[in-house]
Amino acid sequence: MKMEEVDYEDRLSEIPNPSIDKVREKYEEKKSDIDEDAKRKELKDSLETRKNHDDIVGKISSAFHQAEEAEGSETGYEFAFTEPLEEKGLSNADVLLVKDEGDSVKLCVVECKSGSKYASWLDQISSIEDVLEEEDNRRELKAQIGCREKEISFIQYVIATSSRNLGEIQPDRYEQEYPDNLAIWGLDEWGNLLHPKEDYNCNDRDLSSKVGEGIDYGKVENPIDYTISSHPVIILKNVLFELLKSNQSTTHPKDFNEEEFYDEFNENLQLGVQGPKRDEIVKEKVKKILYFARDIEILSKEEEDVKSTKDYRMMFRGKKPTMVEEEVERKFLKNRPVRRVSEQALQEALEEYNEEGRQGELRNFT
Repeated sequence: MKMEEVDYEDRLSEIPNPSIDKVREKYEEKKSDIDEDAKRKELKDSLETRKNHDDIVGKISSAFHQAEEAEGSETGYEFAFTEPLEEKGLSNADVLLVKDEGDSVKLCVVECKSGSKYASWLDQISSIEDVLEEEDNRRELKAQIGCREKEISFIQYVIATSSRNLGEIQPDRYEQEYPDNLAIWGLDEWGNLLHPKEDYNCNDRDLSSKVGEGIDYGKVENPIDYTISSHPVIILKNVLFELLKSNQSTTHPKDFNEEEFYDEFNENLQLGVQGPKRDEIVKEKVKKILYFARDIEILSKEEEDVKSTKDYRMMFRGKKPTMVEEEVERKFLKNRPVRRVSEQALQEALEEYNEEGRQGELRNFT
């Protein structure tokens, strides 16, 4: 990439014209020293981690779905929505389960984790507890659940992860604080089973009993396609697939308006927040995703590419919806590493240029 194409923060405007060539020379040198394949592997690994995370979110949501066949609903706790209090920009859990007890409600907030940064998992669940201890946040959450007049009598905090991680995560090994009523759940993908880590089952009797027996999360189809914080690749694969599928009978099925993208994305989000605030959150996210999509070259809004009066066109050969899913990931892994290399090269070139300038000023002063 050309240096100017990477400078989205307009940092080059601060450099005098005679020095631009010097920065460009440094940029090219730095770029040649950075391993693009290593960046590609980092991005691929990060995407896989995010896929695994979303998979856990889906399994928890399935296990406690409102459907009668969902085994988790026997506890009285049912899936409400994902990412409670997302609109406040605070530390929030991935899944909210709610149990209505007439005059009060019990909550189970589940933080889904993949990877191996176990100490940070405890930091996150502790931050979530701090957020939910604030009365304003509880009031907002009750409004979203639809029980403004009821008290929250109990909150169970849960870390959910792959069963493979249960032996490794040992909260007492770390200095981090964590909620007293913390449970740790493992998900065994071979047996479709949700079960507790030994000595870290739930404080709630009904949850403890049922999870202790093991919950088959495969009884209900995964209700979660993505969340508001899913990786852009995951969101694009789902939304573009559905748009292309619904447009198959049109003259230009790969063309669509931003409003169509918004509607499809928003329809499958399971957020608690509603009204203007939700609209604001979704619009902001859509703009970021569409920018990302253009950057990896799966979408274009250039006149020479768009074949109709619509805003965007999907850029790949073919018309089958399954093909766009494959192309989103392929183009991400092909083009995104190039940008990452270029961004790092520009950062290092500017730092070196500025450091040389500071040293020159110091020599002049002395």
